[in-house]
Formats: sequence, C-alpha cells, structure tokens
Amino acid sequence: MSNFKKQRTGELLQAFLAEEIRRVEDPVLSWVTLTGVDMSPDLKNARVFWTIPADTIAVAPAVAATPTEPTSEGVPAGVVSETSQKEEALPGFPSASQTKKVEIALGNHVKHLKRRIAEELGLRYVPQLQFRYDESAVTASRIDYLIRKASTGNSQSST
Repeated sequence: MSNFKKQRTGELLQAFLAEEIRRVEDPVLSWVTLTGVDMSPDLKNARVFWTIPADTIAVAPAVAATPTEPTSEGVPAGVVSETSQKEEALPGFPSASQTKKVEIALGNHVKHLKRRIAEELGLRYVPQLQFRYDESAVTASRIDYLIRKASTGNSQSST
C-alpha cells in the first residue's frame, strides 16, 4: 500500500469526520478540532487525533459543565486515553477531566460515525476509529516554558 493512498485516505476521513462531528448535537463536542488521522497500512484502522483550541477553552462551558457518563467498561470503545491524570493542565489547555469528557463523548458516537463513513465515503473497509487527544501543543508549550526558564536562569547566574 502506498503512503500516498494512506495519506489521502486519512485526509479524506479527517475532513469527513470533522463535518460529521459538527452535525452531532452534543455540546461537549462543539469545540473539538480534529488535527490528524493516521491510517494503518491496510486502511482498516484509523487513529484520529483531536484537540480543543486554546482560545476556546475559556468559552467552552459545555466541556466543563456537561456530565457525560461512561459506558459499562468505563471509557467507550474507540477511545484511547493517553492523558496523564497526574499532571495539571497548563493555562489555555484542557484539564484531564475536560479531555476525559470529550473522549467519552467521542466514544459514544463511534458507531454513528462508522455508519456514516460506510454510507458516504465508499471505502472498501470501514476503519476502526480510535480517538486520541493530540498532546503536541501541550508538549510544545512545556518545552518552550522549560527553554525560557533555563535561559532566564543562565542569564541571572552569569551576572
């Protein structure tokens, strides 16, 4: 399988899922942005990366206020939680409880999203969807903070 086909299918799936998530009437998902889709070589599995833009955290009360109950297993199928429950949220980024609410909401809609993919996209296989919080912005912010902290510490100690 060519990388071009994987990439093209991932882009198609990302655009389609973004539009379908907008159509879902779930206030928890109203601020979710899909940042990428990583397809398996056989196109049967898709890791869908999502985030909540930093400028919308303060105005996304549904994420903070809406109680979303997990299924009997805790986190619904299709959701892979990689968020660290021990770390505090950086300012401008969602907390662990906010990301958990979004993960649960996305997992509750996996069946509907897969059905819509089958109806509309004409793919040979409907991929299994795994939603993962995209921590790249948080990681970049932490690295930037550490670099600024180190450079400030070095300039103070050299004088």
